[in-house]
Amino acid sequence: MNARAGLLKVAKFFGAGAGAGIFALSGVLVVVGASTARAETPAAFFNYSSLIGQNKTITATQVPIQTSTGAFIYKDVTIQINVDAAGNLTYATTSPLATLSPMLSASTFRAGIYTDSSDSRFGLQVSGPAIIPGGGGLAQWSLTSAPGLGCDPPQPATFYTGPLANSPLAARVKDAGITGITATQYSFGVIGTAGCGNANWQNNGLIGLSNVGGNLIIASFTQSGKDAATPYTKIIYVFLK
Repeated sequence: MNARAGLLKVAKFFGAGAGAGIFALSGVLVVVGASTARAETPAAFFNYSSLIGQNKTITATQVPIQTSTGAFIYKDVTIQINVDAAGNLTYATTSPLATLSPMLSASTFRAGIYTDSSDSRFGLQVSGPAIIPGGGGLAQWSLTSAPGLGCDPPQPATFYTGPLANSPLAARVKDAGITGITATQYSFGVIGTAGCGNANWQNNGLIGLSNVGGNLIIASFTQSGKDAATPYTKIIYVFLK
């Protein structure tokens, strides 16, 4: 499946009609009908976003939002919650705050210790990059246990940055059907012996990594030994030091 076919698959998933033209511009997916324009019901798909809850703030990144014209835009949404003396919850007057999402990047990783956004007692350490001689611009990184933090998947693991075509995982990514936007927004790696994983984070599992606003998003493309074109699950890690 080529990039255009991948975008067509996404468009069909979100309800674009047959004979549609597809354009991806700066994080915006636009679907244009080749014949009669069809009105769509505006909607926000938070179930396909990455959610982080921290204290009184809820942040959703890369939320797909469909307009009445059938176009898709992606926004980062922040909701601030106030709590009164009796424990009642209200929205802050500035909530929700929504801004256009930046393009996902798979090339701006930084080494260090990251904590699990859902429980800061757990985390992992990112080490690298180690340039691969003759690798066509490839660099190798590793995920290992972090001192003082509980074991969190996927560790240990190795991933690669640089041209996907030169990656030792290129054939596997292609066989899994990972193409288009998904193939470009992630750098891909593989899990070693999964000492603290589950069915979604097993030995030899295929993973994808992206950097969004300094946070590390790790997605698992393998479940019970089977690779898929879209992630089965994701974990968001927050840079600590």
